[in-house]
Amino acid sequence: MKAGRRKSKRLWVAAACLAAAAAGAGVLSLRHRPVVPAVSPVSADWTRSVAYVPLDDRTDNTDAVRYEAAACGYTLVLPPEDAYSTRLDGQHANSNGTRYGDRAALFEWVRAMDKQGCNLFLLSLDQLFSGGLVNSRWLSADEDLAFSDGAKESETQAFDRIILALGDDPDNRIYLFDSVMRLASTVGYCGLGLDDYTALRAYGSVPRKTLSGADLTLRSIFAAYPRGADGSTPAKTQNAEAASLTDRQIGNYLSARRRKLRLLAHVLDAVKGRDSFHLLVGVDDSTGGGSIQENEIAYIKAHIGSGAVVSGVDSLARLQLARMALADRPPVTAYVRYFGGGEDSPSSKYDRITLRADVGEQLSLLGERTYDASAADLEVLVLTAPKSGVTADETIAALTARLRENQEKGKPTLLIDASVGSYEGPETQALLENADFAGLLGYAGRYDYASIVGVGLSMGFSRYACLAAGLGASTADDQQRQLANSMLLSMVYAGGVHTQFDRAVAAQGCDSANIVAAGEVYTGLENELLSLLRENSGAVLSGLSSGGVLTDLSGGERSAKPVSLLGAALPWHRSFEVSLSLGVGS
Repeated sequence: MKAGRRKSKRLWVAAACLAAAAAGAGVLSLRHRPVVPAVSPVSADWTRSVAYVPLDDRTDNTDAVRYEAAACGYTLVLPPEDAYSTRLDGQHANSNGTRYGDRAALFEWVRAMDKQGCNLFLLSLDQLFSGGLVNSRWLSADEDLAFSDGAKESETQAFDRIILALGDDPDNRIYLFDSVMRLASTVGYCGLGLDDYTALRAYGSVPRKTLSGADLTLRSIFAAYPRGADGSTPAKTQNAEAASLTDRQIGNYLSARRRKLRLLAHVLDAVKGRDSFHLLVGVDDSTGGGSIQENEIAYIKAHIGSGAVVSGVDSLARLQLARMALADRPPVTAYVRYFGGGEDSPSSKYDRITLRADVGEQLSLLGERTYDASAADLEVLVLTAPKSGVTADETIAALTARLRENQEKGKPTLLIDASVGSYEGPETQALLENADFAGLLGYAGRYDYASIVGVGLSMGFSRYACLAAGLGASTADDQQRQLANSMLLSMVYAGGVHTQFDRAVAAQGCDSANIVAAGEVYTGLENELLSLLRENSGAVLSGLSSGGVLTDLSGGERSAKPVSLLGAALPWHRSFEVSLSLGVGS
């Protein structure tokens, strides 16, 4: 039996971030978390519990992962919140004195969960190595971790001693995820402004010399960073928007990329051939036509073995959770239908591949593609932007008809709206009025457009695994809550309330990208957010509160319960992310 041990923390301070934040005012910390089962790490039943170190504390990486876990029969156990939180400039630091995750405390927490008896681990390498996604884009040099016993280790030494050692227990399964650094750092962190972001993204978008075969080494990739595709012309001169960058900015940017890829390369080598480890890498904020990311992606694919590289980052934890749920089951077959005709184009300007390719890559992680609809275990319906000659009315009518047909037959179905707002007004209303949303396995929409495919597939496949395991009835409330969270954020918040709320923020003289305000003002804005959401949620909540929730693979259902919106908050004090508290039942 694994014995318990206490958690501890050690501080590590980034002087650049503290200096950038020194002039900012504090904000009221309002962090509502969803209504899901809470488990104390000390008394956890580890049978279906997962020790989870999230990418950061944004909604996609906390609320949504909890919802999916509950809807497929798992419970997440997380460290103390500010051990994995990120604070933007002007906001209060975490209790450990930093503005990013406490890396040493998180490593020690993982070790403690192992000793307490946990066998399932879902771990963000960005968080463990860098204190979160945002800080991983900023750190330009390795920094030793200081542990509670006074010992200091490098990031890779800590990984080998604690994370890699988890694989020595044959009962442990460790699901790791990491990201390819995006094209620019984060606005509002360590003094980075929007103009800096634009210039860095332009610089990163410049194609570099393509490397392959024996030339695809870390040294060659790093050597190619500063120059364009010809291998000699400075990349800065290849895009006019990058011209404003200083040598120091470029140096810090490239150093952060080098650090991040070196750390991942160490993990790739360390877990190679070890069946207990399952690695997934996501490509963050990319672009078509080649970029500084392309050689990095090629290198990772050449060394990742049984792991995979996919588009999107905020879906990685959910994809790994779905893979965990499906691990001991026969392959699930899926049939994919597209509506709108836009599947052979990227779904947004932040994608490097087409929507069809994105669906194909990520579906292969979870199941098998079939071209015989009658033989499929589940069906994936994908709404795309309309191609020329296809009307919105026709597209929505065809999609709605297929949804209703599948539900009448008891065919497990998930819906991905990858149209990025192409269908508005009457068309959306027609879908709302004619679809039984409570019966879906999963739904993803425009709120998660950068990770939309992974979000939708992970929800649907993990729920399918839950039904196959006979847990569908006991988790039906959690499934309604998961669907409500995704649909309200996509259809209601991203579908119009976001714009209205930004106007309310501006009226208070605040920046929606970093709402630094006194307590009364902030509380008023939070109340305004909840009011706007409630005013516009009626149709979605009605659709989620009627019909039936699929509870088994024979078409069995449980009548949907009323779904209510209890609260809303801004986890990062900006309008990009919203956290919802939801109730199911009277």
